[in-house]
Amino acid sequence: THGTYRHGRMTVRVINGHLNIVNELLLNTEYLYGLGEMPSSWAPAALQAQVIAGRNYASTAAAKKRSATCDCLLYDDTRSQNFTGWKKESEGTNAQWGKRWTAAVDATVTSPTSAQVLLVDGTLANAYYFSSSGGRTANSEDVWSATVAYLRSVPDTYSLDATGNSMRTWT
Repeated sequence: THGTYRHGRMTVRVINGHLNIVNELLLNTEYLYGLGEMPSSWAPAALQAQVIAGRNYASTAAAKKRSATCDCLLYDDTRSQNFTGWKKESEGTNAQWGKRWTAAVDATVTSPTSAQVLLVDGTLANAYYFSSSGGRTANSEDVWSATVAYLRSVPDTYSLDATGNSMRTWT
């Protein structure tokens, strides 16, 4: 409901008497082409880092059971990630920004069947991300109940220096 779609195939089913339409996409590329989590004007390295974090999220979700309510792995809204579909690929005059984003996705693909992900001890890391930390990230146990060794608080000066970041300071 939140995007215009170009890739994949639409699967139409009836679930509990309701029409259900799912866009089935390749998670390594097609899904990520439509991921609208950050501006495509950012530096290529930042875009690639977001692609990898998004791929980790999608891959982790794909390893879980499909949702019974939609027969899907991911939603096209903030319940999963901000998926905008073709809007992301086509943004800007002559898709100038969309081309930067798809180039970042393509730069993280290592072969037709594999792509870069973030691993911790051989397991997909939970690569959480957010628009701004206000200058410092938080320890996992300060946000959720569990301590996760690789989710430690660190200074985030980039959040403070980001031009146009309305959340760079919090009160």
